[in-house]
Amino acid sequence: MGDFQLTYKKYGTSAVLIEWPEQINKRVLKDIQILFQKISLLEFEGIVDINFVYCSMLVIYNPTAITFNTLKARLKNVYNEEVQIQDNKRKRWRIPVCYEIEFATDLLAFAERKGISEVELIQLHTKPIYTIYGMGFLPGFTYLGGLPDKLFMPRKETPSLNITEGSVAIGGHQTGIYPQNSPGGWHVIGRTPILIFDSNRENSSLVSVGDEIAFYAVSKAKFELITLELESDVYKFEEI
Repeated sequence: MGDFQLTYKKYGTSAVLIEWPEQINKRVLKDIQILFQKISLLEFEGIVDINFVYCSMLVIYNPTAITFNTLKARLKNVYNEEVQIQDNKRKRWRIPVCYEIEFATDLLAFAERKGISEVELIQLHTKPIYTIYGMGFLPGFTYLGGLPDKLFMPRKETPSLNITEGSVAIGGHQTGIYPQNSPGGWHVIGRTPILIFDSNRENSSLVSVGDEIAFYAVSKAKFELITLELESDVYKFEEI
C-alpha cells in the first residue's frame, strides 16, 4: 500500500503526470523510487520512458498502444500493490570544488547580496550532505536538496549565456553541478574537476538519484592536479 495520496493528470497527448505532496524530503523520494521500480519490474506495455524529480513523476507512453485512462488505472493499482523490490543502497560521494574567483564568477556578488563573507559562504556550502532528488535539464545535471536556508537565492533574471562544465551553482533552494557547457540561470560559486556525466564511460553518469554528495573545498593547484589525474585515468573517485 502506498504511503501518500497521489494525483494523476494528463500531460500533453502522451504522458501521465503523477504528483506527490509538494515536499522535498527523502521519504517522498523513496516512495517515488519504489513506484519506479514496481513499474520497471512489471514491464508495462506501452510505456516509453519515465522521468522523476523531487515530488513528481512523468510517465510517457505510446497512445497507439495504451490509452490514458487504462494506464492511469494500472498505475494506481500498482502503487497500492505489494511488490517485492530490491532495496538499492545509496552511495555518498566526496566531490572536490575550487571556490577561487576564476572558477566562481558569481561568488563575490552572491556573498555581498547575502551579507556574508566569501569564507562563510564556502563553509555553509560545504557543510551539508546533499541528496540528489533528480537529474535533468541536461544529461547528468544534478538537482541537490539540502542547501542551507541562508544560501537561498532566486535564479538570475537574465541567464548567463555560457556556464562552464563542472560549475557548481545555486538556484533557489537548490545547488547543482553543470555537466557540460551550457546557458544557465544559476549563480556559479565554484567548479569541480570531476566529470559527473561522461558519455564515453560505460556508466555515463557517475551518480544516481538518491545518492548523496558532500562537497569539500580545494585550492587551484589541487584542482589542476585532479584534472591531470582524471586525464591520465589514475584518479580515484571518492565514494564513502
